[in-house]
Amino acid sequence: MEGYSFDSFLMVRLILCLIVCPYVWGNLFKEVSSCPSSKEEWRHRSEKKQCKEPIPDFMCAAIENQQRRFGEICTVVGLTSKGKCVVLDADTYNLNFVRCYATSGCPPNAYISFDLYKYPVCYNYSRETTFSTSTTEAEQDKQITSRNPENTDRDGSVHAIAISTLTVFLCVLFVFLLLLKKKRSKPKKDLENNEADEPTFLLNADSKLEEALCKQKISILGGYMKFQLVKLSKVKNLRFYMVTHSESLKLHFKENFDRMMNSGTVDWTKFDLDTVYTLLSNFCGITRTDRGWGYKPKDKDISVGADIERIRVLVNEYLDNKTFKKEEADQILERWRWVKKEVDSRDIIDFDRETKINYKKLKPNNVVEHGTVVTRVIANILEKLQSKKIVTCCGTIGCGKTTALEYIARKYRDDGWTIKWNKEFIDESFFNNVIESNTDKIFICCDNLFGSFGCQVFSDEMFDNFHFFMHSINKGEN
Repeated sequence: MEGYSFDSFLMVRLILCLIVCPYVWGNLFKEVSSCPSSKEEWRHRSEKKQCKEPIPDFMCAAIENQQRRFGEICTVVGLTSKGKCVVLDADTYNLNFVRCYATSGCPPNAYISFDLYKYPVCYNYSRETTFSTSTTEAEQDKQITSRNPENTDRDGSVHAIAISTLTVFLCVLFVFLLLLKKKRSKPKKDLENNEADEPTFLLNADSKLEEALCKQKISILGGYMKFQLVKLSKVKNLRFYMVTHSESLKLHFKENFDRMMNSGTVDWTKFDLDTVYTLLSNFCGITRTDRGWGYKPKDKDISVGADIERIRVLVNEYLDNKTFKKEEADQILERWRWVKKEVDSRDIIDFDRETKINYKKLKPNNVVEHGTVVTRVIANILEKLQSKKIVTCCGTIGCGKTTALEYIARKYRDDGWTIKWNKEFIDESFFNNVIESNTDKIFICCDNLFGSFGCQVFSDEMFDNFHFFMHSINKGEN
């Protein structure tokens, strides 16, 4: 190498060896009789292998140039180009990517490496063969599952000898470089001057691989957010809010409105992240951050609402300029680690169909029934009557209390209830009429109840009767 000293050249070689060798010693692939042929079998083998960080991904592939032999390994998988197969390199003990020469069955598009089982022709790779299409599927299956025990023992011995030889060589080389370094203690200025032109030997991360891993992590965050929607929203409550806010939903989600209004719980996880965020922030009772929905939360805020906001920001930054803050994403994943088993990390979101997530305040509808505008207040009274025996409606004169009471009474009458209406002063006849009613489904409407108290003079006995009457109704709640 012209322009470089001998010891510098050897030092670079040593660094490269030290980078590669830990993977060789600590992560040798294990030879197996066959590789998975389906998604379920792949997942089962992956769980059995128990791969962990920093090499968390299970991989099984054919051993390069060795017919009918297969191996499995823990590694970091990435994106494989179309028309190429993933194989295991018997020399480096890691993944390699080779061109598929078969006339059919080769990967037609780029794919994540752990989807290799979809292309069984890649399990039969060898430079000496071109994947003749005359081979039947039955013969291919037989080739995939066959194995020669004698070859395994022989190759295991070869591997052990190679590793031992490499270890001795590196030790000798390291001692030699130390001695050479002491002898040449004076630095060379010409090396410093040419530092900018020195070739880089560190391997740059493949851009496609990095993008695939980025998509996988941000898809997991999106999956966590969808899981929160299903977990935090009771189906009936969410449907009620969606109906009472249908006009606002239709305004913001024209394309997905019909599908949204007719979806079951499972289908909600198929919505885009903008829709999921809108439903979470409006209908699921999540406490908003101090800055409110639609704003980046404070660093010290680690509530569920704050993390949902952080996911919104991460997704928008990725859609804007393809940047992704891995550190912040990892912190959220750590706080939500209990959700991990509920989300399939292989469900990759198609970000070409996603739009930026923006906060939308959904407004309730004003429904008109029988000439009455059903406001949110009336809807709240109906909702409370589902769990309460007594509901008090307060307000100034002319605010619509009587109109609300008449509408609610009509709804209960249509459902078969007996309505007892009192607009006058409360006296003994009021209590007697209620007590003498021979029905369990009785709905009592007291219009201007407290106004009646203000216009009358009551005896102690009347107060006692009224107190006992109200207590008897309330007692039925417990």
